[in-house]
Amino acid sequence: MKENNFKDHPNPLIQRIHRLRGSMSVLQSNSIEIAHDRRHRCMMLTFKTGTSRNAPRNSIFASAVWVRSALMAPPGYSLIAEDWSNQEIAIVAILSGDQELIRAYETGDIYHAFGLVAGAVKEPNPATWRNSPQGAIQRQMLKSALLAIHYGMGPDSLALKLGVTLHEAAALLQVHRRTYRRFWQWQDQYIDTALIRGEMHSVMGWPQRIVAVNRRAIANYAAQSNGAELMRLAACVATEEGIEICMPVHDQFLAVAPSAEARAVADRLGRIMVEAGTTLFGNALTFRSDHKIIPHGQRYTDKRDLETWPFAVAEARRLENGG
Repeated sequence: MKENNFKDHPNPLIQRIHRLRGSMSVLQSNSIEIAHDRRHRCMMLTFKTGTSRNAPRNSIFASAVWVRSALMAPPGYSLIAEDWSNQEIAIVAILSGDQELIRAYETGDIYHAFGLVAGAVKEPNPATWRNSPQGAIQRQMLKSALLAIHYGMGPDSLALKLGVTLHEAAALLQVHRRTYRRFWQWQDQYIDTALIRGEMHSVMGWPQRIVAVNRRAIANYAAQSNGAELMRLAACVATEEGIEICMPVHDQFLAVAPSAEARAVADRLGRIMVEAGTTLFGNALTFRSDHKIIPHGQRYTDKRDLETWPFAVAEARRLENGG
């Protein structure tokens, strides 16, 4: 397993060691800068990647997950974290015209829908399933599986990622191929066409020439390049409507607004993001977005690591007091 995949290792201890190594690198590099106005800014490097995604340099979001808890809105303001729900899966569902994948997205919980057809989930109500201890574990596993499959992961890597047997991983992959058959046909045609032409384009025309045959990278281009188009369109419209976008983070926007207006701003930003999907891709499905509002006094948190920030703060205070 490559080192950068240790964050998804099935062994929780290995995951914690990976996070510790990342934290040590952050503390040693001291690359995250805070300006005199107490704002964190970074070089966005717009259009830097081959898919036209941004490639932020010295960004707090490119650092260890726990460091994000340093983010807090100014007094009287709230942070708004608004992200597309399953943006990349929605894009390939539309482009492929796979009605089963579109229906799964439109249920509101694509992981529950896939779990039902895979036989891993018995509870028909997605909300009941999500809120149960077993359902939460199953959902995380199905989320990892579905995203990995859409990134082109084979049974060997999938088994290692999920911590299951090769037979179980192959069976899960086979269920996906059988259920979303049109998606797989489209993906094969997309790769073959790209190889014949020697280049690919997003829906708005961003090109990438193929200089090395990497079928997984080619397959992933459609989701990533068009995800970037969505981000750019929504960012432009939101800015024109007076919403203060602090930073785009892959398929999420971090915005700030006066606390009294935060919910209205979050709803407006969500509407803009949904409408951007309709503008670029039509009405085959309706994109969804989710938001989290963090008022001043509370910190931005990432559920992947809720332990390290309080530990780091406690240790800093101990050292500060001569402990």
